[in-house]
Amino acid sequence: MRLPIRGAAAWPGVPMHPPTDAAEEALAVVRRVRATALDLLGHVGAAMFDLAPDDPAISTLSRYALATIDGTILAQRADGIAVEEILTHLPTALVAVHASLTHS
Repeated sequence: MRLPIRGAAAWPGVPMHPPTDAAEEALAVVRRVRATALDLLGHVGAAMFDLAPDDPAISTLSRYALATIDGTILAQRADGIAVEEILTHLPTALVAVHASLTHS
């Protein structure tokens, strides 16, 4: 099955409008907040694993941590799961990810 890529006719009932100025501004804010979060998580990861902040493993670990936090927030809002229930395991998961990065 081929999925249509573009065009209003390809997605009936879905408006195909370019983002508004407000949507673009909101996206810019989200990107700035995420960049700040990745930077902070990078410093935490560098200290946690005794690595330089610019080590490629830190980028991967930071993105993994942020994705976990993003997913946790979504699960909390959608399913009512307690944030602590998932984030309690984040340090252990980061150790496992770090181990897989250094042994691959």
